[in-house]
Amino acid sequence: MKKLFLKFILIFIIMIFYSTHATAEIKKIIIIPFKINSRENITYISEGVFQMLLTRLSWKDKVLVAGKDEVKQALAKCKNVSENRLPFKIANLINSNYVLNGSITQFAGAFSLDINIFNIKNKTSQFFFTQAQTMEKIIPELSILAAKINKKIFNRTTETFENIEQNTIQSVDKNIRANPEKLMEQQIKKIKLKDAPDQPFWKFWIDNNKKEYQEYQTVEEKEDKPFWKFW
Repeated sequence: MKKLFLKFILIFIIMIFYSTHATAEIKKIIIIPFKINSRENITYISEGVFQMLLTRLSWKDKVLVAGKDEVKQALAKCKNVSENRLPFKIANLINSNYVLNGSITQFAGAFSLDINIFNIKNKTSQFFFTQAQTMEKIIPELSILAAKINKKIFNRTTETFENIEQNTIQSVDKNIRANPEKLMEQQIKKIKLKDAPDQPFWKFWIDNNKKEYQEYQTVEEKEDKPFWKFW
């Protein structure tokens, strides 16, 4: 009976240890509501941004995104906190590793999307930026940014990120294959420039040897003439 009790205690301790260890591995990130800079009332976009980032950044047993209500309550306690101190203050209240804030700015019909992610432990930040030509393209562009954030911050390679890399490779390869003769022309121009003489281009009509002779002759004439025959 005593041995059975000791085994039960040992199993219980092991379970607590692994549970605590697993919890410690999970990174928590806070998404602060985006600032909207626009003459139009497009604040509803902020809700769509949060939901999109929530689904894209959540990673089972790896990354936990703080709930919207939890963030709202914490922000209510940070009314007198400066903008520079806000990420660290709210991270302390919610006990998170990262804080994400950003803005959407509308200008001339297009949209600029800026995101800052603060690493609370290292006191560093990473900046991400993109543009959307129309309102309908804001969420797709943010999806691409989320893929880059996952890779850069959490070392997570998503399908979206793989597609981005593949499209980049194909675009470069397409440009190389499109006009090979232009690449050849560029190489020929580089060779010509490399082999070109040091003589300035605007002195193309003067022969170097002739020029040296003329300069020498001029000096000789100046030496033979009396100083008063300056004309």
